[in-house]
Amino acid sequence: MQKQLLGHVVSRTRTKDLKPILERWGWLEQEVEQIDLSKTKREITNSLIEVCNQKEGLSRDVCGELDLICTQEYSTKKQWSVFLMEKDDEHYISDSNLSNPLKLKKKLKSEITVFFERENVVSVRMLNGVLWMRVYIQSGPRNMYRSSDTVYIIYYPRTQYILLSRYKKSVESYLIQSIQNVMGCDKLTNSLLTGIHYESLLQLALDRKSQGDFSRYRLQQVQNLPLLQKSPQKRKVSEFEREPNLHCEDERHKRQRTEELDECFGPNEQPLLQKLEFKVAVKFRGTSAIPSIPVDDMQPFRCRVKFEGPSVIDGIRNLAECGLVTMPYPKYLRSVHTLGKNHIKLADKTAMQHNVSQVNQSHAEQNENTPAKNTRSRSKPRTRTRT
Repeated sequence: MQKQLLGHVVSRTRTKDLKPILERWGWLEQEVEQIDLSKTKREITNSLIEVCNQKEGLSRDVCGELDLICTQEYSTKKQWSVFLMEKDDEHYISDSNLSNPLKLKKKLKSEITVFFERENVVSVRMLNGVLWMRVYIQSGPRNMYRSSDTVYIIYYPRTQYILLSRYKKSVESYLIQSIQNVMGCDKLTNSLLTGIHYESLLQLALDRKSQGDFSRYRLQQVQNLPLLQKSPQKRKVSEFEREPNLHCEDERHKRQRTEELDECFGPNEQPLLQKLEFKVAVKFRGTSAIPSIPVDDMQPFRCRVKFEGPSVIDGIRNLAECGLVTMPYPKYLRSVHTLGKNHIKLADKTAMQHNVSQVNQSHAEQNENTPAKNTRSRSKPRTRTRT
């Protein structure tokens, strides 16, 4: 299994990054120079396995550390989901043992062992104040490595949020319960916020109230202190060459539209979000364009709308900035950066009220058709005596 894991790490690592990763690993000290990185990846894998076999002590835990370092280097190759840790008596988790990688590894290992009988591997490392955890839950034969059995966890100490990579549905309940026991929280809820840039996801979760135009205050761009010289992180705008004789006829409208967008989204760079999905259940309002679709005023029109791209929030802003959509945006698009989630449900209030009234009416009809029970009032309780 160790050989398969080493081959998996080499295959997902760029050749130029392999040497720094092995040096961060620390298990191979002088032996790293013996590996010829100019060869093919198959030959590099065989050379790495040969060097590791010459040194005793290569175990699953040691290989798990290398895999975790590789995941830290290529974190954007994983899909992360944000979970909220809820606790009744405190607003954040304040256990000091969670900031110690060794104590956290021991605690997580003991919890995983309770729920999963097979041999499991737990690795914990800290990078730039962030705790990275790797949990391997064996599901197949003992000598076979499956990447789908590995779950990666990111935790920022002293926060309410924890990020998980994709995991199997069969281990969800036990995995969530193990994390709850380790973190000391009462409930672990999916925030419906997913993406590949974990830093942007945490920014959207933690700084919900300071996005948009309020980001200037968070980034200290409105301070009047003369000694405070901090360069603002302005958003990058694609520049293009303009002919000197060309003049824009709607310059005033463009300037007004930019001011409205700055007030809504702010002048700074937006967090990177790759997907925005809406589940819509509203009344169909496109009868003038598509008259062939039958419209039922009582039943909502259900569909799913998905935006995808390198930066969805910037894309929504650029659509309005280029004049391709009408302003102002609806509320659910203006507040994308403050919702703290990218899977949103939209429904008409009238349709929801109609559905509720239908449910209440059906319950009332059912109660009318049900025969009433024969109930008699008793003036005195029945007593029983024994002799």
